[in-house]
Amino acid sequence: MKVKKKNWTKEENKLAYMLAWVCCHVDEDCPSEYRTRHLRHHLKEAIDYLEKSGWYEYNQKTNKDKT
Repeated sequence: MKVKKKNWTKEENKLAYMLAWVCCHVDEDCPSEYRTRHLRHHLKEAIDYLEKSGWYEYNQKTNKDKT
């Protein structure tokens, strides 16, 4: 897994944004007692990737720069 990616291409950013959106809505819309172990595992893996890759920080910075 990559750690702290500094530059994101437009396409990589779009994919990471969609992954973050799906993770957020799965977390909100699917109560934990209904999640399979596979869903829990891959949801955690996806969130870990976004955190370790630095995408959350990158996204905050780029959105801050637009305002």
